[in-house]
Amino acid sequence: MRQRRRAERGNFSQLRDRSQPVVNRREVENKQRQLLLVGAAFVAAIVVGLIAYGWFVTSYQPPRRTIAEVGGEAIKLADLVPVTALESFDAGGSLNPETGLNSVIRNTVIKNFASEVGVEVTPQEIEANIISRFETPVDASTTPDVLTESGRTALNAFLGAFNVTEDDYRQWLAGRIYVDELQTYFDEQTPDEAEQVFVEWIVAASSVTSQEAADRINAGEEFGVVADELTTEQVIAGEGGVVGWVPEGAIEELDSILFSEDLVLNELIGPLVTSAGSVVLRVTDGPAEQPVAPLMRGFLASSAFQSWLDEKVQEAVVESTGISVDDAQWVIDQIL
Repeated sequence: MRQRRRAERGNFSQLRDRSQPVVNRREVENKQRQLLLVGAAFVAAIVVGLIAYGWFVTSYQPPRRTIAEVGGEAIKLADLVPVTALESFDAGGSLNPETGLNSVIRNTVIKNFASEVGVEVTPQEIEANIISRFETPVDASTTPDVLTESGRTALNAFLGAFNVTEDDYRQWLAGRIYVDELQTYFDEQTPDEAEQVFVEWIVAASSVTSQEAADRINAGEEFGVVADELTTEQVIAGEGGVVGWVPEGAIEELDSILFSEDLVLNELIGPLVTSAGSVVLRVTDGPAEQPVAPLMRGFLASSAFQSWLDEKVQEAVVESTGISVDDAQWVIDQIL
């Protein structure tokens, strides 16, 4: 009896031992499933993280990124969007975020410092400017005090075309009015008379052409004849390349030549590389105290205004990181 029981126990033990590998296999399979689930969760977390990071980099961060600080005022990348769109109005539709950044900085500086020279732009001036732009007067002597329904329709169509708000447009327009009024202010500060020299010039399309002009004049041809044939500049100079009386500061890049102590009257100078082109010139009279011509007065006022603005920008701009290629593309994408 005892032997039979021992035999039965031995048989049961053998069965239990045979079942052990099955249990181990199930445990392995369960662990594998757990590992797969953990791995899948990890991959999913990475994918979600990448998507979130991409959204942060491309959508959330750019409009909030500070790209300049002017007088304690932070300029964000998003601030460039409406200004860049509106600036394209005068640029033939070309979108240039760098121009937008420069305009935002300029307008911010002017708004902060224009009062120092007594220049202010009021909401009433902005409103009057908008009315003059979008209202169609019944006759030349009649201009409404407020936007009519038709004027409002025209304004809304303009805002829609550039995808900007009315507040954005009013701020941008205020900057333009400030520039005009500051230009007027510096024009009024320009003296009626100044020491000047009398200038004639030939502005050629290339250094080759300007050298040809110089060679022909040195060979005995009349300056005016060569000028009428070869010059490309017809805004400042008149017939024969006559610029007229030029005060110091009106054409700043030529000041060191026109007002040099070593200047010799009627001596041909050039070719010179200038922002206008390749120039050959001569001074035929002066220096002498002369009335400042309207064109030169405008040049002097613009130069004084730019010098004032440069000084204030230097004073006010704490930091300007500029914009990267990606930043510029982001701005353009918001407009298109």
